[in-house]
Amino acid sequence: MKKKPKAKSERDLLVSFRRQFVVANVVFVALVLAVATVAVGVFTFQKSEGAVYDSLQHRVTTNQGLRASGALGKAILQSERSYLGDGGETGGARRDAAGDITVATSSYFIGWDGAYTTYEDVLDLDASTLSSALSSVYGLASSSGGLSVRGKLSSLNLYFVALPTDDGVDVALASTGLVERSVLSVVGAMAGASLGILAVIFIASMVLSKRAVAPVDRAWRRQRQFIADASHELKTPLTVILANNALLRESPEQTVANQMKWIDSTDTEAHLMQGLVDDMLYLAKVEDDGAAVVNDRVDMDEVAEGVVLTFESVAFDRGLELESHIAPGAFVLGQRDRLVRMLATLVDNACKYADAGGKVDVDLAVRGGQCVVRVRNTGAPIAAEDLPHLFDRFYRADKARTSGKGGYGLGLSIAQTIARDHGGDISAASSASDGTVFTVTLPLAK
Repeated sequence: MKKKPKAKSERDLLVSFRRQFVVANVVFVALVLAVATVAVGVFTFQKSEGAVYDSLQHRVTTNQGLRASGALGKAILQSERSYLGDGGETGGARRDAAGDITVATSSYFIGWDGAYTTYEDVLDLDASTLSSALSSVYGLASSSGGLSVRGKLSSLNLYFVALPTDDGVDVALASTGLVERSVLSVVGAMAGASLGILAVIFIASMVLSKRAVAPVDRAWRRQRQFIADASHELKTPLTVILANNALLRESPEQTVANQMKWIDSTDTEAHLMQGLVDDMLYLAKVEDDGAAVVNDRVDMDEVAEGVVLTFESVAFDRGLELESHIAPGAFVLGQRDRLVRMLATLVDNACKYADAGGKVDVDLAVRGGQCVVRVRNTGAPIAAEDLPHLFDRFYRADKARTSGKGGYGLGLSIAQTIARDHGGDISAASSASDGTVFTVTLPLAK
């Protein structure tokens, strides 16, 4: 029986993604460098070969001119010796006036009777090679119709240029080694540089791939944590509901009035679950739609006054003093209903955790091109270690903040998401003397 393949974990998927990212980068750069190396090699080959032909052409033209002026082979040899005596690096090596490189050439004159005269033999060709080369060139020149002939004798590793005249053919030969060495030198340097570049690209890709997957890794971790926390929070009310139903089934003879406490308990837990699910769906929605915030012109002082008015009855019922100081003219761009929810969450949170007979203040002001809203409540301060986590999903500072007041720890996370989607942010501070203050900053509409 075949074993089912083990499903890849998220960690395996991230490693696989990083590997594919690195391989794709390195392969792509390697292909680009390979194409560049081939292109440079071809360019170098053509340029070097062209320089060789130019030098050979220059040699045969020079020899023909010397002969036409009455100088014979002896005069040419004397000219060569004079040239070498003036600083030639190797016997017969010439630097073509039209070229970029020094090319060693051997030159000859072949009469139409087949006899040839050696003007210079810098290449020091053996008799067999020289005979084969001159015979091949002579045959090509004879059938050229008096035109200059150039080419490559591959079997002999020689380049040639032949210039027919009335009495014979001037021939110049050069080794193919110069071109080959030039190409190998350039291609070798390119290959070495390419290997270095590939090594740098590999290291850079490893670093960049790690950074690229970091947000994905964080998102997966947050998703797993969100699911785990949501499951944990849903487990308690579900357990209570199932227990209540079990109790109801055990006493079918009881009247509804007698079983009311179990029914009320079930109703309470069901409403709590509904609130949790609504918050989870809302949080998912605002995160998905955050980049598409509708930029209506929203009067924040009107929003703040409306929220304060809504919570006056809540504050009165709890014996709290609710005060507001709202400056006019604070307009921001965004969605009114989301901004109302953000501010209502903060005021509700302040009323919920204020001490008995305490006070809740809502202040709105315009400072430095920003709308600044401060929601403060008196009461037990939030512990310093809890402050950095207040906006984390499902986080509740139990020791200082719960006391049976309910809530699932999503409200502040939702409020922060709304503020950031509108280009602002929320911060929290808490102390025994000043109470707890949540400060919202939003950019003003221009």
